[in-house]
Amino acid sequence: SARGDLGAEAAPVVEGVDGAAVATGAATTITVQMGTAEVPNHRVAYRLLQAVERYFATTEPASLALVLVTQSRLLIGRPLVEALDALLENSAGYASISFGTETGFAISMARMRDLSGQANITSDDFSTPDENDPPAPEVVSRDHAGQILKQIEDFYRMREPASPIPILLFKARNMLSKDFHALVRELIPPS
Repeated sequence: SARGDLGAEAAPVVEGVDGAAVATGAATTITVQMGTAEVPNHRVAYRLLQAVERYFATTEPASLALVLVTQSRLLIGRPLVEALDALLENSAGYASISFGTETGFAISMARMRDLSGQANITSDDFSTPDENDPPAPEVVSRDHAGQILKQIEDFYRMREPASPIPILLFKARNMLSKDFHALVRELIPPS
């Protein structure tokens, strides 16, 4: 209780967390449990990226991370040729698989596109949750988004190292704390 001889009124007391008494006006600490999830498969990775995308679209729409997260989500389950077309727009057509100068063998990008089309790559609807998938956490902060992006990045580095998704997510995480000036310098380097 407050000492009456100091001439200050005692602060009113209200019930706080778990029934503990807290003086109104007193500083309180709120702990937010930020759920992070395992990334066991591509479907969960897709849904986690959707959650991060939703966070940036609603709270930080100017974030460059939003663009990179969206591009990553759109590449989940897609063949390498689609990633090359998306990320190397001006030069993807020149890509080829070369088998060395001795043989002269090469597979052109046009042929790679044709082969990818014939590979029967399943176009799963990753947006539909599987009954066994854990619910995607609600992303509550930029730091939380960064943690989830790191988990997805690690999943792809282990499960699908040929995917550009880890590179995109690494770049997205590096963009999280940059201000407008730094983003402009990143996007349009001084000449």
